[in-house]
Order: sequence, then structure tokens, then C-alpha cells
Amino acid sequence: MLDINFIRQNLEKVREAAENKGYQVDLDRLLGIDEERRELIVKIDQLRSERKKSSKDDREKGKKLKVELQKLEPKLKKVEEEFKELMYTVPNMPAANVKVGKDESENEVLKKVGKIGLKKGNDHITIGKNLDLIDTEASATASGSRFCYLKNEAVLLEWALIRFAFDLLVKEGFVPMIPPVMLKNEVARETGYYEKGDDDSFYLKDVSSVLVGTSEHSI
Repeated sequence: MLDINFIRQNLEKVREAAENKGYQVDLDRLLGIDEERRELIVKIDQLRSERKKSSKDDREKGKKLKVELQKLEPKLKKVEEEFKELMYTVPNMPAANVKVGKDESENEVLKKVGKIGLKKGNDHITIGKNLDLIDTEASATASGSRFCYLKNEAVLLEWALIRFAFDLLVKEGFVPMIPPVMLKNEVARETGYYEKGDDDSFYLKDVSSVLVGTSEHSI
């Protein structure tokens, strides 16, 4: 989630970034609610301070201050709820060098390295089946198309590569970590990855938590 101060100071950049990512964001409403929120906070803080300073003998003034606070505090709560919901609609800023496009069909290749030396022959599925490393028929029955079971040496190879990567990264000072695979809804939204709500998120029935899409959400 972007900081409101950053949004305020970079309004046009944030507006353009949201449009480029295809988000409809009412930034004018957001800033208006933020202004109202800040004014209420200042007012409530002043009233609380006055109430603390008021002497026991000045009970009448204390009662008046209490009544004013009872009016303003619920209003602030309502304004803060709307403020938070509006903040959730503001997407994270894309990197400056990311090309704007309607979808992945407009992605562009920045550079190619080396020669493409593919030769005609069997693809990886055929090779995997011949070596008893991949089973797509069983996975199609169990999970549907575009899945597979890895078997035998393919499994050992995958874990060997994982261990190789861990050994390399630990030497560089990285900390191995297995994070929680579930987050509370309010925490998940504040990561900035759920700007549009639950449209493509992994929510669980009757549980106020979401399954993380990737580990950086928890981290």
C-alpha cells in the first residue's frame, strides 16, 4: 500500500500509474477524505487535551467536551474506514522502465543473448515420458489439463537444484525462510497485492484469511 504522503506529493504520477495499470481510482475523493480525517484527528486531540486539563471543579466544561467527543469520535471512525477502503484501491507504482500495454501481447523483447540452437526432435514431454520422469495422463485425471506428475530422477534433480540455490544464497548472507501460507484478510490487503479485492485471490470458505499467492506476501 502506498503512503498517503507519497500520494499527496506525487498525485499526477500516481494517477498516471493507476490509469496505465487499468485501475479506476478516485484520488480526488481520497485526498478529500484524508483532509477531513486529519482535521477530525486534530480537533479530537485538542478536545481530549482540554478535557484532561479541565479542573475537577469545572465539571460543566468537562461534560460539554465529553459530548463533543462523543459526536466526533464515531464520525472519525466512519471517515477512517472510507479512507482505508479508498487507499486499498490505489495500486502500487510500476517500475519506470516497464512499458505500458493493454496486455502481455504488447510485451517487447529487450535483448537476446547467444544463438538459439534448437534442433528438431522430441519435446520435453516426450523425452520425460520415455525416461519415466513425467506422467501427464495421471495428472489430467487427477487435476485436469496443463498439470503433470514429476517422477524419479526429475524429482531428485528439482530438489538438488533447490539445495544448490540455497547453498549459494546462504553464502551470500540470505536467510532461509518458510513463511506462513495464509494471511489475515486485512494484512493481505495491506501488502498492496490485492488492490481489486477478492477477484482472483485464494480465499477460503468461512475463514477470514487468504492463501498467499507467493511467499513475498507473508514476508
